[in-house]
Amino acid sequence: ACKRSFQFLIDEYGCQIVQSGEHAAGSAITYANSTTGVKVSLEPRENFIFVYLIQLQNRKIPAYFDAPDGWVYLDAILALKTPKLKIQQKAFGDWLKPKDIDTILRSYAHALRIYGREVLAGDFTLFKTIRQHLMSSSR
Repeated sequence: ACKRSFQFLIDEYGCQIVQSGEHAAGSAITYANSTTGVKVSLEPRENFIFVYLIQLQNRKIPAYFDAPDGWVYLDAILALKTPKLKIQQKAFGDWLKPKDIDTILRSYAHALRIYGREVLAGDFTLFKTIRQHLMSSSR
């Protein structure tokens, strides 16, 4: 379901799958082109799907702890660009079923295709705007 929903990353942005499989909290697939990474992570313990956009360093995906400013949740981009759009996830305790996962993945892929264009093309200006917004709202 994930590969099908995010196929546009390969077809339209020249991404390749650079990592795929299980991790400590669940499973993930990571796409990258020459400037941008996209990590889609299903974390069953959190009952949540996370989509991160990542600014590559030297054409490689940096570890989050090495470059936290280079990792942004797609939800943060959506909150800034289209505050009314919220990808509906399941509440904790209302566990994800395969149909839910497919619906959420399709919703994220659609939102990324529309609202993540600049980042997918290598323009990370939005990352700085999001950081500034987060800093001002935490005061």
